[in-house]
Amino acid sequence: MKNFFPFPILIFCILISGIAKAQVDIEPDSVCAGSNGIQYLVQSTTGSTYQWWVTGSGHTIHQDNSNQITIDWALTAGVDTVKVLETTSKGCPGDTVKIAVLRILPPTVDAGSDAAWCAIGGYTLSASAQNYATLTWTTSGDGGFSDNSDPLAVYTPGTNDIINGTVTLTLTASSNIPCSGDVIDAMVLSITPPVQIEAGADVSICAGNTIALTGSGSSYASILWTTSGTGTFDDATSLTPIYTPSSVDTASGSVVLTMTAQPLSPCTDVVMDALTVTIIPAATVNAGNDAEICWNEGTYYLTSAIATNISSVLWTTSGDGSFADASIVNAYYTPSAADIANGSVTLTLTVQGNAPCSEAVDSIVITINAKPLTSKIFHY
Repeated sequence: MKNFFPFPILIFCILISGIAKAQVDIEPDSVCAGSNGIQYLVQSTTGSTYQWWVTGSGHTIHQDNSNQITIDWALTAGVDTVKVLETTSKGCPGDTVKIAVLRILPPTVDAGSDAAWCAIGGYTLSASAQNYATLTWTTSGDGGFSDNSDPLAVYTPGTNDIINGTVTLTLTASSNIPCSGDVIDAMVLSITPPVQIEAGADVSICAGNTIALTGSGSSYASILWTTSGTGTFDDATSLTPIYTPSSVDTASGSVVLTMTAQPLSPCTDVVMDALTVTIIPAATVNAGNDAEICWNEGTYYLTSAIATNISSVLWTTSGDGSFADASIVNAYYTPSAADIANGSVTLTLTVQGNAPCSEAVDSIVITINAKPLTSKIFHY
């Protein structure tokens, strides 16, 4: 049998190929940039072969002359065109079909670097994000954001955040269609409370005494006590040292004691607090010198008694005589018959110091000389 060559068909394909091919567009498509294994296809015709093209660069194309193609899209924004040319089993090409593919970038998010912060006011975040639909800040603690959708929001820590010392702040970005899924990044904020100290309340002490200070504080690196006077601390680096006033402090009547606290890093503010110690002069008393009187002198005037820095006075007796006014320093004492019979009496002067000073006491002995027993008169 002779070979039969389909000459009319060949002539027809040649004539058709000489006609300008049409570009057949279909509705544009979109894809998340960087997506892998995205398939595109046309309806398959038995015996046809297919040639695919993709404009642009950076894409990876997997094809085998079939009616479908798989593309790994580059991670860049832009618009490229996917084209296909079908050729029949008879060698006749069809129209080039194309589709525009818009590549949408997936979101990126950076919550910022971990940071150490002194808990004064609020912490201003320094996050960044791109290609997102929405942004949302969340916290592992109990603080709050000025605007939880703002990458530069201000975070104010809660009580538990400060107690715990750290908090994790997470920034979540949702994707624009056709990208899917959320992108998350987090930063850890280390929180150091600022220095808090109390030197204690102002106080008064009696001259000659020491004072045990009752300072308190937290979140400090070191403590140092200083004085406006010349007294001394037993340990100036302790919260609760003992201060011994000097004679200069006592003479001045008061002294200011200042507690200075150095902060823990990253805090930088040095904090000071002070109290005033008022030094009250101690009570002094001198009941006077011991004395002798005669049985018949009657009232004895305590002229040599002296007392200073006092709030009250009280004379008492070991006998049962009487004072004209026992509440004055230079009182009058009248011995009783029993005092005279005993031959002496002890008079005690007790004075109460000005608060917080205690009382002071001194005594004198009054010797009462007895009446002489003169004998009867004899004549020689």
